[in-house]
Amino acid sequence: MKAHEKKEEESSEETASHQHPLGEEGVREEISPENPCSPPMGEAANPKANCRCGGRSRKTKEKEQITEILKRVPGVKVDDFRKPKQRPGTKADCLCCDLPTVDAIVPMMAELFYRFSKGEDPRAGYEEMIFEGLSRLNKKQLKALGEGFKGYENLSPRLRKCLFDERLADKVRGDGVQPADVIEAFVLEGLAYTAQTLMSNSKGIKGPGQVRIWDAVLPPTPNGSQQPRIFSGPWPWLTAIRPDIGDYKEYGSVASYRSSMENVYTFQPYQIAKDCSVSVNLNKPGELIANCTPKTPPPPPPGALFPAFCEGGQDYTFNGQCLQFPVVEPGATICLRGFNFITETIKVWFQNRDTGLKISLDAPVFGDLETPVKDESGHTIHDWRVFDSVVVNVPKEHPQQPGAPFPPGLYDVWIEVNNVLSAVYSGGIAPRLKSNRLILQIEPDPNIAFHFWSENGRCYEETDGLGSDEIWFDAWVAHLIPASMPSGKHTLAPVKHVEFNRDAWDDMDSGEDSGAYSADLWNGSFNRGLMAAGLIGFEVDSESAARDQLRDFGSAFVHYLENIWQGAVAMEGTAASIAKMISLTLTQGLIVLAVVAALILIVGLFWAAWAPADRIAVDLITMDARKAWNLTSPKGQLPPVERYRFEEVSTSHNPKPKAPDTPATVRYVVEHRYVTPEDGEDSDYGVTFQLTRM
Repeated sequence: MKAHEKKEEESSEETASHQHPLGEEGVREEISPENPCSPPMGEAANPKANCRCGGRSRKTKEKEQITEILKRVPGVKVDDFRKPKQRPGTKADCLCCDLPTVDAIVPMMAELFYRFSKGEDPRAGYEEMIFEGLSRLNKKQLKALGEGFKGYENLSPRLRKCLFDERLADKVRGDGVQPADVIEAFVLEGLAYTAQTLMSNSKGIKGPGQVRIWDAVLPPTPNGSQQPRIFSGPWPWLTAIRPDIGDYKEYGSVASYRSSMENVYTFQPYQIAKDCSVSVNLNKPGELIANCTPKTPPPPPPGALFPAFCEGGQDYTFNGQCLQFPVVEPGATICLRGFNFITETIKVWFQNRDTGLKISLDAPVFGDLETPVKDESGHTIHDWRVFDSVVVNVPKEHPQQPGAPFPPGLYDVWIEVNNVLSAVYSGGIAPRLKSNRLILQIEPDPNIAFHFWSENGRCYEETDGLGSDEIWFDAWVAHLIPASMPSGKHTLAPVKHVEFNRDAWDDMDSGEDSGAYSADLWNGSFNRGLMAAGLIGFEVDSESAARDQLRDFGSAFVHYLENIWQGAVAMEGTAASIAKMISLTLTQGLIVLAVVAALILIVGLFWAAWAPADRIAVDLITMDARKAWNLTSPKGQLPPVERYRFEEVSTSHNPKPKAPDTPATVRYVVEHRYVTPEDGEDSDYGVTFQLTRM
């Protein structure tokens, strides 16, 4: 085995990006297969002795014929017969073969029950609590428990030894068992049982995987031989990330699966990123149909010699389509799988691709004890067929700012394994061996709350003419939480009306600021949803009679309009209503925009039709957790000035310099300007909005 030049971060990075298998002729395995990091298979797999599960089927042709004859015999009642059941010993035999662990809880329970039944005094503490619980059972319940434990005692010694562990029962017989002992037993047994199901090929055993020696290939040195440099060793490798350990779905890259002509990995449809639109099923009202097409790279710039790649680069571009990143939230438990996880624990690294924020966590390994080290041809198996696994929690808090949430974004994920075999690489021995990298998308914590409000504004130019006016601003806020699947149940919160304080905007003249007010458009978490607000402003004659009449009408009309909308949704049913809206808007995100836009359109039209008021402002505002997070992050970029036109009203969103809000956040301030032309109202008003992270 050649060896490893000791370079810290730079050397490790080079290793990760240039590890490729050659023909097995080039592999020089100088590591003993009996190494201390790869436990003997008999010890690691912990096979059950004398496994006797299985046997003849209870269902035979002869039995079926006899059953049919008996059914036809007059006077014979089928209900009088009992179906044959497996003997307890037979079932225990099968469990002995299948279970990944032995149980210490049942023997302890049996021993405590015997002591209780014999009238012995409990030891102080834990036993007292157990005995008190048993004393609350009635005689029938206690008798049934006794029969159950008698059945346990009647198991053969072979099966009892195979299925159960007496270590806690021995403590009961001795000085007594402690709660910590019981908790530990529960956790370890549950972990083994869970790992057998969720950590493929681990047999439910927490521990290192097997050592698989393969070649890392580096380009030639600048002034040396032109031959590639080959280094054999137990180089760790990440194949895929499973964002939900309770689900089989996993996500990797083109390179990470190490697909070959002999062992081709086939990407599954769910692993391809999608662009989706949603429509209503005309044959089943209320049911949604998702129309999804694979996401493709953007077109290359004019004159480019090479094609463009998807986000994530060439490794995440497959046959002209984009591979899906795994998506999680802070605090999520994820599973990483690969090979050469050859220590009890490994270090998992997360690094933000934009900011460089980096954090590492130690995580337990569940090694693949079933996939052999070599195939039938004697070649080392070092590709997607191996299932060494590690489980780790995505950080929930910022590593450098106590109390602040973990920043969302795209993260590089890789692992480091202690170089316990002193593998040599490029002239040196690195203390840790670093794997390749995969990308993980971390979304903002949906429980993080944000506050979006306005408390000041300005009249840059009032409408022309004599007399005084007051400005009325009204907003409607809608919130949609899309289902996780396009055909799932969506949540549409009731539309909220926000009335800006009328007195604060009374008798506005050019160059004046508004009075004090506070109009909350949003105060809480977005919960993975989208918030949209529509705003409309009128300049109203301040003559008292006309003003009072308009105020009465305004409040009544708004209430009536809201009832019209909410009543329609209630009568139609939320699911059917959203399905209908999706059929018209095509995408879920447009639903809330369409709702608030319709409201300000209807208000504007109706007021324009009769009321002595001039429309001087129209606006649409959208916000979700990711956008709000970026706007309130110190390193988040300020958005450019955005300009819109709503008929005669020109609207612009003008961000202001960010101001520190907390040690980890900034306050986002933006002024929305509303300008009408000289041949119209000839006005210019500004409303300032603020956004903070709570």
